[in-house]
Order: sequence, then C-alpha cells, then structure tokens
Amino acid sequence: MLNKPAFDKLKPEKQKRILNAAFNEFSKYPYDKCSVFQIAKNAKISRASFYFYFSDKKDIYLYILNKLKCEIFSDLKIKFDAVDPFDVILKLFYKFVEFKGTDIQNFIEMFFKNSTPTTQNIFVSDINSPKPDLKCKMDLSKYTSEITESQFLTLIDMVFYGMLKSLHFYYQDKINKQDVLESFNKITYYSINGILKEKQNA
Repeated sequence: MLNKPAFDKLKPEKQKRILNAAFNEFSKYPYDKCSVFQIAKNAKISRASFYFYFSDKKDIYLYILNKLKCEIFSDLKIKFDAVDPFDVILKLFYKFVEFKGTDIQNFIEMFFKNSTPTTQNIFVSDINSPKPDLKCKMDLSKYTSEITESQFLTLIDMVFYGMLKSLHFYYQDKINKQDVLESFNKITYYSINGILKEKQNA
C-alpha cells in the first residue's frame, strides 16, 4: 500500500489538493530535489499531517505514478484478458506522445529523468508480472513456441525501455513527432516479427 488508511478517509477535495501539490512539485524539480516540506506547504497541511497520509515522498510519488497508469489504461480501454503485451506498449507509446504540449508534459519529462527500475515497473508490472494469473491471460498464440517465456519477457522489457528512450528524445525536441512514431513503429515491428509464426511484410 502506497498511502496510509487515513488518506482514504479524507474528503476528495483535500486528497486532490495534496496530490496536486505533490504533482506540481515532481513536475518542477528532479525527484531528489523535491521535499515533503514544500509539498505539505503547497497543500496547506502540516508536515506531520503529510506523514499521517504517506510514509515518505517516495510513496506519494509512486502513488501518483500508479494513479496515472490506471487512468491511462482505463482511457485506452486496456483490459488484461488475453492481452498482447506488445499491443499494450504501442498504445502506451501513442498516449505518451499525445501528452507533449499538455499540462502533464513536465511531470512526464521529470519521470524520464527520474527513471529507475522502481518507477518504470509501475507501468510494466501489469504486462510482464510473474504472477501466474497474468501470464495465463497473455495471448501468445501468434508467437512461435521456439522462444521461451523468459526470453519473451526480456524482449518485452527491451521494447518498453526503447519506448522510454524514444519518448525522452521526443520530449527534448531532439526528434519530431513523425520521426519518433516511425522510429518506434520500426523498433516494434522488427522486435516482434522475429518471433511471429507468420512473418509480416514491412
């Protein structure tokens, strides 16, 4: 649990105020420069009250990331029932591209700068979770049986991190929208085509 029970008991308005204060702080500064003091101040609560709702800034940061992930997956109508992991990654990529120029862009940019296995896994945990029930929901029927499950999950990781790198360049204006879409589509195509039972035409 990323938040403490007391946070769930707050009125929605106060929850939103606290989360907005944290969101704005994480959008402006690198993670290690953000402070609980400033988040509490901007949320108009005491520092002691903050710790009544969250254990530390890491928990509220991951809470926001997880909330964002759930909102994105809901918006994209992603349901983990016979899911193709590569299809999920492509949908996430297109959604992240759309974030450029919106009020969420700064937060996402800082996410890339703060990117660690812990924060990245917030988005990939539902795709390549080791939980047996999720693995059973993966639709792998169109992929060759010659690739092992471990190799398949490693390939998912590689494509996902390739997505993060492509988006990072895009947000920094090192590549335009058309080029980043074409580039990542090629990355995905060549990654997937090697393990398909029936090869696709380029």
